[in-house]
Parts: sequence; C-alpha cells; structure tokens
Amino acid sequence: GLQADIARQSVGAARGAFDPMVGGTWNNKRYDSKEYWRILNGEIRTPLLFGPDLKIGYERAEGTYLDSEQILPPSGLVYMGIIVPLAKDLITDERRTALQKALNFRNIGVAEQQTILNELFNEAVKVYWDWCLKYTELELFRQFVNLAQVRFEAIKKGYLEGFFASIDTVEALIVVQTRQNSYQETLQEYVNSTIKISNFLWDEEGKPYLLSDTIRPLILSENIEIPSLQADQTIRLTQLLMDHPELLLKRFKLREFQIEQRLKLNYLLPDFRVQYNFLAEPLGANPLVWNFSPFRNNFKYGASFKIPILLRTARAEYGAVRMKTRQASYDVDLKELELRNKLRQSINNLNQTLLQAQINTRMLSNYQRLNEAEIAKFNIGESSVFLLNQREIKLIETFQKLYELRAKGRKFYGEIFYRTGSPWSIYIPAGL
Repeated sequence: GLQADIARQSVGAARGAFDPMVGGTWNNKRYDSKEYWRILNGEIRTPLLFGPDLKIGYERAEGTYLDSEQILPPSGLVYMGIIVPLAKDLITDERRTALQKALNFRNIGVAEQQTILNELFNEAVKVYWDWCLKYTELELFRQFVNLAQVRFEAIKKGYLEGFFASIDTVEALIVVQTRQNSYQETLQEYVNSTIKISNFLWDEEGKPYLLSDTIRPLILSENIEIPSLQADQTIRLTQLLMDHPELLLKRFKLREFQIEQRLKLNYLLPDFRVQYNFLAEPLGANPLVWNFSPFRNNFKYGASFKIPILLRTARAEYGAVRMKTRQASYDVDLKELELRNKLRQSINNLNQTLLQAQINTRMLSNYQRLNEAEIAKFNIGESSVFLLNQREIKLIETFQKLYELRAKGRKFYGEIFYRTGSPWSIYIPAGL
C-alpha cells in the first residue's frame, strides 16, 4: 500500500508548481536628511495549467529623486495582467511536464503494487501446496509404518510357532526401521514447511503468526484433482496479458519518455511571450471608486523574444530522448512477447502434468493389484518378505509421484494466473 501512497505524494508535489506565489519588495533611501525614495511593490502570480501566468499587484512610490518612470499617483496603482507564451512553453513546459510525469508515476506505483502482490501470492501458493504435499506424504508413511509393524508382529509370532525362519523376522524388522526413518525425514520436512508457510501469516495487529500443531492442510487425495483449462479459458487468459502490471510498467516508462520528448521538442521553439496589464488607481476617499479604463488609457503591454542561434543543446537532447523513446517501445514489444511465451509454458506445464497424473493414476491401480496379489501369495507361503517389501516400495513411490504431480499441477494452475498478471484475489483453488 505504501507504493501507491508514495506515488500520490509525488503528484501532490508536482501540483505545487501551480500554487499561487506571493512576493513583494520594499526599498527606502534616506540620506542627509533627505527622503530620496520609498518604493513598494507587492504581487500575486498564479500559473495556469494551460501555460499563461496571471498576476495582480500593487505599486506605490514616493520621494524627491524618483525616476520619471517610477512616478505614480499618491495612492499608488493596482495592476492586473497576463503573460502568454506564443511559441516555447505554449504546448508544454517544465511545470506541466513534471505534473504529467507525476501522474504517470502514480500509475507506475499502482502497477508496482500489483506486481508485489502477485509475486507474494504466487510464492504463497507454491509454499501452501508444498505444505499439503509433505503432510500427505507424512500420512502415507504413517500408514505404511503401521502396516510394516503389524506384519513384523505377525511374522515374529509365526516364527515362534515355527512357520517362519528367524531371518524373516530380521528382514521384517528392517522394513519397519526403514519406513520409520522415512517417516522421520518426512516429518522434518513437514515441520519445516509449516514454519515456512508462517512467513505469509500475521494477526490483526500485524504481528507474525505461527501455525499451531493442531492445524492441518489438505490431503492430496483423489478428490483433489488437477484443474484443467478449456480452449475459451486459454483465450481469455491470453487477453488478460494486455493488462499485466509488468507490461504496464514498460508502457508507463515509454509514456515517460514521450512526455520528456514533447518537452525537449518545446526547447527547439523560440521563447516569444506577450504580456498585458491594466492599471487602476482609487479616486477620492471612496475605496470602491477606481479609475478603470484598461483598453483606452490605463494599461501597459509588451513582448519578449529570444532563441539560441545554433540550438545545439536542444537538438542533441531532443535526439537523445527520441532514441530512448524508441528503445522503450522495443522494450514494450519484447516484454509482451516474453509474457506470452511464459504463459504458454505454464499452460503447457499444467496440461503435461495433468496427463502424467492420469497415467500415474492408472499405474497406481496396477501396482495396487500387484501388491494385493503378492499379499495373497505371501499368505499361502508362495512369496517372501523381501518380495512383498519390493512391491510395497514401488507402491509407495507411485503414491508419492502421484501426490507430487497433484501438488505441481496446483502450483502450475496458480502460476498461470500469476503469468497473466491478474489480481491475486481472482485465484480460487478448486477444492478449497
């Protein structure tokens, strides 16, 4: 939120260039008991958004040794006038350029804010599904540790009854220990992922919030399938790219150079200005009665003109900013191409992960059938603990692979919205 606040402050600072300015001078000279002069001049000047300056002021001069042009009525003169540029500063000037840049920077602030939010949410989505994956694997190993423990007890009992050899109990115990070790490794990873996801949590007071041990994520079971995209959704996602905040940042940078280019072009024009002031003085003691005839008797006007002969500085600066503008335009095109290709990659990753998950689901079904057949053979004495363990190892690996694919698919699904630059709030994971 501070990004937008900073941008708003810059706009306020730029608008300050159009604030009315109050100023004045007071000069008094007295020498050898003689009053040479007392001269007062106060003025309020207001720049207008479209170029001219309005001004209103009061002049008063007294003394014995005033220049003839300084002689004013005893009550002084009030003047009001306007200064209008007719070439340079007519279309734009430094004040208007600064305001346009500030307004453009405000848009940059909003785009940067959206970029930060998108990156934050994209990272949070990845961490969340990693958390779900580790918890699902933890429950998987918990289940197979219990299964190995039950089998070990059964084999030990069978050994005491003479049905199994002693080496079978050793092998069954090694299976238990191996799976317990895998369980502890997964538990370590799950606890670390829980700590990591706490980076994205805080309470109402803005203090870090740590998840308690009683809070559990989703299990990546069969009802947590990988979402797919239809053709019309893909088209819509591609259209969203045009409002991607990173692309907008490039466009706003291009806009900044275009604004600067107009200013540099303005410097190639001659500085030609005209000004007009009407003059008035109070008549008599009534302050509401003034000698007011601005277009016949009481006025002053003038004009000024200047321009460098060679214009080398202005031409060089204009040429440089034109090149920067062209470069910024290329950056816009390149960024759009990069974003389109990254979106295509994310969509392709999602589709391929979906296909792999479908294949893996069928593989899991076949491994389960093999495992059930091996258990049946083991129960009638035609298999061994070693063969049964090998079947279960492949079954565990296939479960893990399927869970990884489901987590990856969900992360790719969230990544697609990140690639489009859409507001993070529109991402709603299916199944939540």
